[in-house]
Amino acid sequence: MNIPKKTIFQYEIWRILIPQFFHGNLLNLSVSLLGFMCFAIQTEKKVGSVQFFFDLFIKNLIIQIIFLSFCFGFSYLDEEMLIANSFGFWNLSFIYQMRRALNDEEETKKFLCFSFNLPQKYFPALFFLTMNFIRFPRLDLVGATIFSFIENQFCDGFSFRLTTAFQKKCENSFPFKYFSNRLDFFIAEQIDESFDSKKQSSSVEFGIISTIETKPKQEKSN
Repeated sequence: MNIPKKTIFQYEIWRILIPQFFHGNLLNLSVSLLGFMCFAIQTEKKVGSVQFFFDLFIKNLIIQIIFLSFCFGFSYLDEEMLIANSFGFWNLSFIYQMRRALNDEEETKKFLCFSFNLPQKYFPALFFLTMNFIRFPRLDLVGATIFSFIENQFCDGFSFRLTTAFQKKCENSFPFKYFSNRLDFFIAEQIDESFDSKKQSSSVEFGIISTIETKPKQEKSN
């Protein structure tokens, strides 16, 4: 897990790369994985497994950097902030859930394993409260909230995505080539077109990354 004191002062930089694969206890593991399966897997179906993998890595890296910055800054007020920790899929689940809530506000869905249905727009607040109830405070979740807000509000309609050609190249390369034949592995050709169905996209490719500017559809004049 990512512990600021070890990451910053003992130079264990690897801790910012893999904290999502560690969990504090069985309850933490259960709720973390449940939230991830409910919210994140739907995104994988829409963008493809390769894009999803890179997205997880980049988002986690940004969140952990924000988390370290918070802990280092607040350590001048409370030195215990340097031994705070970040782990699990909580942050990534929250970001993907926020994206779905903003795109489909009125769509109803079960919240985690509970039997009642709620509109998607209420999920971010409930998810935030649930995670902080289990472990408070969660500065990494605050970092995820800030990043999600910037991504969905200030950068709405503009995103960075891997080019289709690069995704296909990865699918035929190590390690993805060993999983590309699985039914739960979504290749670039299977990407759900409804992901951009409400928008028209114009893109300019730079190497392996394309910048996509989304524009609202315009009605044809008679």
